[in-house]
This record gives sequence, C-alpha cells and structure tokens, in this order.
Amino acid sequence: MKYIEGLLSAPVRQTHSRSYLFELHKKLKEQERSLADRIRELKHDIIFGSVEPCEAYNTNLVRPEIIESWIRSKKCGLEIDDFDPAPTLDSSSLTSLMSKKAPILKAADLYIEKLNKIILPSDKYSIFFSDENGIILRVVCSKDELTGRTAERIGLMPGAIWTEATVGTCSHVLCTLIKEPVQLWGPEHYTEIFWEGLTCSTAPIFDSQGKLVGTLSIGSNHYFRQNTHTLGLAIATTWAIQNHLQLIAENDIENDVQNANVIVILNEKRVITHFNEQAQKVIFKGREYREILGQCIDSIIGHQTVINKVLCDGKPLHNAVIQPIETDKEPLYGDILPFKDSYGRVKGCILLLKGIRKEKKHVKSFCFVNKDDVTFDAIVGNSKQMVKAINIAKRVALSNDSILLQGETGTGKDLFARCIHNLSRPNGPFIAVNCAAIPESLAESEFFGYEGGSFTGADRSGRPGKIELANGGTLFLDEIGDMPLEIQAILLRVLEEKRVMRIGGRRYITVDFRLIAATNRDLLELVNNSKFRLDLYYRISTFKIDIPPLRERGLDIIDLVNYFIAAIAREKKINPPSLDERVKEKLLSYSWPGNVRQLENVIRYAVNMCENGIIRLVDLPEEILAENEVLSTNDLLKENGSGTGMIPEKQGDFDCDKKTFPTMREFERDIIRAALKHTNGNVYKAAEILGLGKTTLYRKIKKYDL
Repeated sequence: MKYIEGLLSAPVRQTHSRSYLFELHKKLKEQERSLADRIRELKHDIIFGSVEPCEAYNTNLVRPEIIESWIRSKKCGLEIDDFDPAPTLDSSSLTSLMSKKAPILKAADLYIEKLNKIILPSDKYSIFFSDENGIILRVVCSKDELTGRTAERIGLMPGAIWTEATVGTCSHVLCTLIKEPVQLWGPEHYTEIFWEGLTCSTAPIFDSQGKLVGTLSIGSNHYFRQNTHTLGLAIATTWAIQNHLQLIAENDIENDVQNANVIVILNEKRVITHFNEQAQKVIFKGREYREILGQCIDSIIGHQTVINKVLCDGKPLHNAVIQPIETDKEPLYGDILPFKDSYGRVKGCILLLKGIRKEKKHVKSFCFVNKDDVTFDAIVGNSKQMVKAINIAKRVALSNDSILLQGETGTGKDLFARCIHNLSRPNGPFIAVNCAAIPESLAESEFFGYEGGSFTGADRSGRPGKIELANGGTLFLDEIGDMPLEIQAILLRVLEEKRVMRIGGRRYITVDFRLIAATNRDLLELVNNSKFRLDLYYRISTFKIDIPPLRERGLDIIDLVNYFIAAIAREKKINPPSLDERVKEKLLSYSWPGNVRQLENVIRYAVNMCENGIIRLVDLPEEILAENEVLSTNDLLKENGSGTGMIPEKQGDFDCDKKTFPTMREFERDIIRAALKHTNGNVYKAAEILGLGKTTLYRKIKKYDL
C-alpha cells in the first residue's frame, strides 16, 4: 500500500497514467475486501458449527493456528460480535510485577524508544510490550486522536491481561502461545468489534536460556494487511533486546567466574582450553600445565553426562555433580554454563565448581523439607543401602533416560523423584501422578487430556492431560504397576514418539519430558501374570534404583527419630523431649511396615503424649507395642526399677518345683494383676510399667475381668 500511495503522489509518466493508478488502487481494495469477507464468512461457519475445522484447513484462507485460536476463544465464552476490555491488575500488583521484570523492561525500553523514533512521527502506530503471561507492561502510541481512542476502547494499557480467554485471537496472544513471530490483520482477529479495523505484528523475546520472557507488538489502525516490513521491524527489535539480555547474562557469568573456586573452560569437543590453579589442584591432582591443556576432559575425569548435556542442549545446569573416576572420592558441585557464537551455536562451556563439598552428616527430614527445591542432602544417607541408592540417583539424574524407583510404601520414592527432577530439569514442571488413585474410567483423560465436548461432562474448553502438562519437565508416575493395560499401550507410544493426542483431538502435540516411575510391586511378576506390558517395563527401567525399607537401615532410624523430635518440638514451640533407652530398643526392633512415613507419625504421637520431657514406652502408639506385647518377669522388674516387691512370690497356682507351668494367658493375667496391685490400681502407671498402651491395657483388664 505504501508503494501504491507513492505512485499516486509521483508525477504522471507515460507508462502510468493517473487514472490507471487509481483503477489499480481501487482493484486492490476490492480484492482485500473480498478476501476479508471470505475470511469473515469462514470464521462464522467455524464458530457456529456449519464447517468442521478439518475442512477449514483445506481452504488455505488463514493459518491453522488462527483457526484453532478461534475455536478456543469460542470455548472461553467470547462472542465475535461483542467485546469487553480485558481485566487489569491493580496498581500494587502491577508495581510488584514491574519491579520483578525490571531487567528486561530496562532492555525493552531502550529499543522501544528507538523504534518509536523510526515509525511513529509519520504513521499511526502503537507499540506495546508484554510479559510471557500476556500482561501488558509498556504502551507507546502515536499522538493522533484515532489511535488513542482505539487503544482506549480495546483496553491497551499497562496492567491489562490479554489472553485468549479475555480478548480472543490476536497476534499478541498467538505469539505468546506458539512462541513464533505472528502478523494478523482485520478479520483474522476473533472479535469483530474494534479489532476488525486493526492490524498487528508481534515477535517473541527469549532470554539467554531460550525461555520466553515477553513479546513486542506493533499495531496499526489501517484496515488492510500491513507490509512485511512491519513484522520485520518487530523481529529486529526483539533480536536487539535479546542480544542485550545475552550481554547481561555474560556479565553475570564473568561475576560467577570471579567468585568460583574451580574454573575449567572446554570447547565444543570437551577439550580443555583454560583452567585455574585451584582446578589444577582439585581436579587434575597437580599435573603439569602442559599435561592438561589440549586434553579431552574425559581422559582425565571420565565421561561426565552433565557436560555433554550442556554442550548438546546449550542450556546451563546449576548445582551439577561432577563425579570423579575414583569411586571413593567425593563429587564436585557447581554450575556448567554454555557459551555461544553470534549465530547461537554452542562453542563450549565453563565449569564453575565450588570445590569438594562433604555430604552433611546431620539428618534432613523426608517430610519437613520444601520439596519444590529439595536436593539429595535432604535424604538420610548414613546406612550402606541408602548411600548406594543416593549415589546411583546422582549419577543417572542428568541423563534423559527413564528411571524406575523400587521400594515399599513410605520409603521416600517421591522425594527421590523430586531430587532427580531438581538436579536435571529444575526450571521445568514436576507433574506427579498416583496411578493407583485414578479410576480406570478416567485414566485416559487424566493422562492424555481431551478437547472440549469430547464426552458428557467434559469441560467445554477442554483440558490438557498430565503428560502434556509435564512438557519441559518431569512426569512422575507413582505406583505405575496399577496403570490399566490399555493406558500402558498408549503411554509406550508416547514415550517412543514424544507426542500425544488429546481425546477428541485431531492433531498431535509434541512433548518433551523426563519419565520417572515408581512402584512397590514386582513388575516382572506382573508381566508374568499378564498385568503389565514387558515392552513398557524395559522402556521405563533404563535405570533401576532400589530404595531400602526402614527396617534395613539400622541407626538411620534413631537419626530420623531425633530429627523428627526436634522438628515437631519447634513446630509446637516446646523443648525437645528425650528418648528412654527402652524406646530406642523398641523402635530399632520394630518392623516398620509403613517405613519413614509411619515413623514420623509415631514420633508425632509420642511427642504429644509424653510427660516430663521423656518419651517412654507407654507414649508409643498401640500398634508399635502390640508387635510384642507380653513382657517377661525380668523386664517387668527392670521397668519398675526396684527389682523386688512387685511380683508376688506365688503367681496363680503353679509351682515351679512340681514342673507345672501356667498357660501364656494365665501368665499374662497374673503379670497384669501384679502390676495393678503394685500401682494401687493406677492403670496409667501400670501400662507404663508393662510397656503397653493404655487402650491395650484397658482391653486386657476387661478381657481377664480384673
């Protein structure tokens, strides 16, 4: 259109008469109007159900992503012939958000100002910047009345929340969803009020890690399609903002390098190109400089999956683990940061390690930690079996292969899964699914999601499944042995193809997730009984980690008890009670069928029941004591502390010299009778002496009619 306007204002030449140019201009306008009418008609047909989306794709009038956005906008309850401005954040929320986004806003403002000087003096445009959630943070408009009035009508202002659910299809919303440059004009917008007369070009902005952090849009009041140079301006401006963010990230790397203890720089082939004196001491064991420089780091410290991952993916890893070849050596921890050329190609990485960090010997809780940022330090690791499980988990955490966690209920499989996720994909979602808790009739929709209207009772806007939600992160399938066979078959295909289709959907959605499965059952036995697919078993068990039950972990039990006591005491704001020695013996000898989860509940009960700052046998729950209820006479005397005067010389009617012994029932009855007599009928004290719960003792008193 700019070209035509230029021709109309130029002197009349022999080749182009003015009347010819006017006719050409008129013809172009008619073609644009005709195209707009066809698009509008197609949109009506799709929205009101007279044309199926699959048929609309074949018309080639608009792109498939626009048609899909129209459909989603309709499902959100929006009408094409009505429009309400989008909701806005309150002033305090907007101020807080802008403060959080200050670094990117500083970079964006610099280039928005330059763009403003280029286009706004001569044209009627608006420029606006939004964050990754569609919230508008910056708006710059030309000074003409029409542009200002249009911006006011559509709610183009800082704090406005533009999503498909609030404003329907527009370039800003589509760009946020598909993360690609988008240009929309007139009838391609969902709403026909105000938006029909607008055109807009939007480009995404990514940070140094490739994560979407915002979009930049250039809008116009012109009805007709914009020239591609407008979209080019938006793309060029976002590239400039991204480069600015990259420079900031590189400066942060320089600061990290200055503060790091161990520094090693590798090229893209893992060849060592630089290292500092601390690295020479800690990693390279004092080797000569010439023996290290130019060597592949694999030949010195062994192949490290984490380094290969950074070089392949081009994304930094924080709190990464470098495991020496010598298994008896402590691992090194730190950050691995990639560096790239001007074309975005990875040219190497920097290892910034904080030196050797000894494993902490004090106990961390399975239940009192914040699982969102939990690390392997939060897991008790003193017993041989647990140390082995933790070491294996650390080694395989940064691979992309599936992991199967095997262990009894309550051993901490979910905590292991969290630790692995936080080490391998800390910036992605962690989606946990208990396969045993999902009804079989709902399993397919829970895992794979569904499109709106797919079945009776379905959400009209559709819903993503757990697999789709795990994109970019970790999918944790707990109790996978309870997954229905038909779902197993579909899951296997998803794992192989890395894509999923919703129920009622017509297209595949690409997914990238790390699978961690857990079970307390023998999957191979389930395979033999035709209750679990063998091919799925091999697919999910690339690495198997056995988490030991609590009863096999020895003194880890007491370490955990002490931690739970301290944590619960802090919670209740009391002094931590101490443990009676007989309680320790009882806890160590108990079988713990509920493992760590049961242990915490037992200690919580005991802390609340104990008196005088000491946890005694009587303060333990009944099921702990019931495992071995009958005490010997010597134990009873020991518990009393006197050793005499409690048990009568003659118990019942038996005489040891005559070799006539009572039954166990008679013996227990006489012991209880003696304890009650010794305590003058005080059931609480008698229960404490006998090592029974009060409820248990009351039941036995009634049983023996004492």
